[in-house]
Amino acid sequence: MSRLLFPVPVLLQIGLLGAVLLIWKRTRRTGVALLLCSHVLLAMFSLPFLSDSLLDRLERAHPPLTEARLQAWLSETASTDLLIIGVAGSGFRTPEVLDATQAEASGTLATDDLWAGFNDDFLVRLQEAGRIARRLEMTGRDYRLAVSISSGAAIETKVSALEQYFSRFDLPPERLVLIDNAVNSKAEIACFEALGGKLILVSSAFHMARLMKLAEARDISALPAPAGYVGRNPLFWIPSADALNNFRIVVYECLGRLEARKP
Repeated sequence: MSRLLFPVPVLLQIGLLGAVLLIWKRTRRTGVALLLCSHVLLAMFSLPFLSDSLLDRLERAHPPLTEARLQAWLSETASTDLLIIGVAGSGFRTPEVLDATQAEASGTLATDDLWAGFNDDFLVRLQEAGRIARRLEMTGRDYRLAVSISSGAAIETKVSALEQYFSRFDLPPERLVLIDNAVNSKAEIACFEALGGKLILVSSAFHMARLMKLAEARDISALPAPAGYVGRNPLFWIPSADALNNFRIVVYECLGRLEARKP
């Protein structure tokens, strides 16, 4: 139901109500006002200078996890502490779906190409997690790399995809943990906490503020590792679909932060 509060559904509801009110003479003025309002709001939400500035505030909530920051954090932990790298989930498509979308291509998806099912956001998060895990591996720290994948793919497929991807970082498969039952960010934090170690959170930069709020709500002291920043449109005053999508991201993240206030 919260998706009805996204920009496009809200504007459609306002516009539809305005169109209905045009039917009756006594409500025609109100209908015209609502239609005008929906068009003005659409133009405003589509302006890059507005959506980009709001998105920028989300992305700047936590700085990138540089080598110096990671090393400083590690120095504050005991060498025997278990460290958990928790990666928030994003899109993952099964091999069957990928084959169907590439029906005209020769050959089928090979079993060692399962990693190709991760979407762009997910790949950026996994890359950052791999970088951190490789650093921990080199220093001999005890860690687990927990990745949330809640798609309908078989567990074996998800595990194989993770092992294939992280083999490029020379990470042992036994370090990997699949979280396949977390349907939202709140559940992901609970699953990461259940692993019982000191937590490093990895997600897209715009998502990190919400994820950290959810962790704080459970009294979890996590180290944020934001990965990937949304590109900016240099034509600030020209409405665009990208700007409207950025505004949708802002609304989605703000609504999601309400989860942290729920018991």
